[in-house]
Amino acid sequence: MADGTVREGRTAVAPGARAGDRTTAWLDGRGALPADPVTPSQAGAGSVAVGTVAGAAGCLALIGAGRAGHLLLMRRRYAQRDREWAAADPGWGQRAA
Repeated sequence: MADGTVREGRTAVAPGARAGDRTTAWLDGRGALPADPVTPSQAGAGSVAVGTVAGAAGCLALIGAGRAGHLLLMRRRYAQRDREWAAADPGWGQRAA
């Protein structure tokens, strides 16, 4: 809370600090000490990781859509070929009497 309220608690402080020294600490909305804030390098690494996962997921979605489209087109093509073949030679594949 940014109202300047004095609080007491235990937290990690800079080396060389003595008991009773004043320090500034981050507090969450309930007034409790949260984990340490994220450093710029941690934020950068996190954003690279999220971007990599998002990019990979997008690529996999495109590959999956391409494969599904290819499968549907091949099924349609084979069905068309079967219809044309049946119309061209209706006796094909039957045993001679």
